[in-house]
Amino acid sequence: GRLRSIRLTQALQLYQINTRLKEARGFTFFTLNLDHLVKRRDNQAFLLAYHSSDFVCADGFPIVLLSRLKGYEIERTTGADLLRPLCQIAAEQNIPIYLFGSTKTSLNKAASQLKSEYSNLIICGALSPSMNFSAYSAESDLCADMIARYSAWLFVIPAFFSWNDSPVSLTKYP
Repeated sequence: GRLRSIRLTQALQLYQINTRLKEARGFTFFTLNLDHLVKRRDNQAFLLAYHSSDFVCADGFPIVLLSRLKGYEIERTTGADLLRPLCQIAAEQNIPIYLFGSTKTSLNKAASQLKSEYSNLIICGALSPSMNFSAYSAESDLCADMIARYSAWLFVIPAFFSWNDSPVSLTKYP
């Protein structure tokens, strides 16, 4: 599929994200893993979400190896690798972030740690949806509306949380 951005280095992706923010342009960023490859094959909405994404990174060494077999050299960059650099950008540009996913305890710990590392970081909220959360549900619509009210970046903190049918990882609501 159309995953050209996966071939970009982490540094180049961060540079392009920073440029988009300075231009006040939104973006979507997905972290591709083996589970997502299977879901892309079986779930048309999932596949279309990836095809319309602005940035995709290889979130796992198996993706790097599969890409090499197809003749592409890519860099492994997990969502965790991007969290701190993106928080630094958000803090420098006074862009609020909203933490989403995981458990309330994990989100609180993440918020506390990130605030201690980036004193200017604006965390405008955190939400832990139900364990049966689906990206294609009324709950999802309510969550998206709530987060969009803050004009914030959305960060998904995945610990102990499963996105049953959604590739969303890092999203900027325009």
